[in-house]
Amino acid sequence: MLQYIIKRLLLSIFTLWVISLIAFGISKLSAGDPVDIILNKGNEEGSLQDRIYLISYKATAQKFGLDKPTFYFSISPKAYPDTLYRIYPQNKRVTLRRWVAQYGNWPNVSTFIQNCEDLENNIQKVSRLHRSDSLIQLRNTYSLLKTRYKKDDTDVLVSKVVRQIKNDSLLKANFFDQGQKINTSYQSIIKNKDKKGLYLPSFNWYGFDNQYHNWLKSMWSGELGISYNEQRPVSKKLNEAIWITIQMNLMAISLAFIIAIPIGIHSARKRGKSFDKYTNLLLFFLYSIPTFWIATMALIFLTTAEYGMDFFPSMGLGNVSRNASGWEQFTTRIEHLILPVLCIAVGSVAFIARQVRGSMQEVLQQDYIRTARAKGLSEGRVIWRHAFRNALFPLITLVANIIPALITGSIVIERIFNIPGMGFVTIEAIFKRDWPVVYAVLMIGAILTVLGILLTDILYALADPRIKFKK
Repeated sequence: MLQYIIKRLLLSIFTLWVISLIAFGISKLSAGDPVDIILNKGNEEGSLQDRIYLISYKATAQKFGLDKPTFYFSISPKAYPDTLYRIYPQNKRVTLRRWVAQYGNWPNVSTFIQNCEDLENNIQKVSRLHRSDSLIQLRNTYSLLKTRYKKDDTDVLVSKVVRQIKNDSLLKANFFDQGQKINTSYQSIIKNKDKKGLYLPSFNWYGFDNQYHNWLKSMWSGELGISYNEQRPVSKKLNEAIWITIQMNLMAISLAFIIAIPIGIHSARKRGKSFDKYTNLLLFFLYSIPTFWIATMALIFLTTAEYGMDFFPSMGLGNVSRNASGWEQFTTRIEHLILPVLCIAVGSVAFIARQVRGSMQEVLQQDYIRTARAKGLSEGRVIWRHAFRNALFPLITLVANIIPALITGSIVIERIFNIPGMGFVTIEAIFKRDWPVVYAVLMIGAILTVLGILLTDILYALADPRIKFKK
């Protein structure tokens, strides 16, 4: 059995590594520029016209390690430079990729983009000294030019830039040479189109100083990355939330088992009788009701004086001063958790009771149960000593789901009751696009799921010594 556990542990480590690759990959595919999110610019495109923004962008990217290569290596078309990840901001990098994908000539594309940036920098300088409609029109034209990459659009915009500069004395005096450079470099791209490099693969090795490796190290160290919004370790953000969620779900799961097991056993014993029929009907009804609907109805009818049933506190965990005693904090919190715990437990009671009933019915029909009764053993001894032990397997299987459910099983309930647990923090992070928090929760859930599956296999052997593991 020890060899089996070791093999499972190694397999679990490999599984978690694969999950980490998937989670990290999805985080890189998430919408929006992470640096813009950190700088609270939302979906706005970072503009090189704003020098302060560009300086802040670079500093923020370096602080969060977003200026490093994504992975240990990359396999990309030879036409793309191996230092493309160093180009700021992200929207500019995307535009350059599209240019290279269309024309394949990186040196010429790079020269053209650099000429465009030189023009923009000069426009900023001149605009501080002069105000004119022609300058505003040139700036607007350039704003379109730097984001377009299709040939038809670029042809029109480059020609328009050159024409605007020629037709205005102020623009001609300040931008004539740069306008010519932009036109010349663009024509060079068109004439020297080279797509061969797009079909030849290139392997680039970046070493261990990359975003994935650093993210993995932060996970291993327990920091779980850095929050984009609060700019502090995710572990500190989740520290209080995780214990609130564990307490609530542990109480709900314990309550569900305490209620469901006796109901399931008694229903199996009374198979086909009135108790069994009515219990089955009730369990099906409870299992079919969505948890969020139960929580919403409970919040409306059991927490407001308007309906004459102000039995429970409405939302949150109550306001307790920091100087309050531990007992006072406990009683205040438990008072607010009663209703959420009951809402979580309702669906679990129905599911667990059905599992116990089905398993017990099968066991009670076995020959050794009839033999035990024929020996004159008490009914309680027959049920709990002989039948229930052999009916444990469906419950043991649930362990694999219970452990991750301790932190991920109450997302909707926490949102409805405004409880600052893991679910509440996760939903808030999704809305704010704080991806390090979201994917840290995903990794924690994955780790607990793998541990739950491993624990389930061990409990199988403890419940039934006849089970032999293949080595």
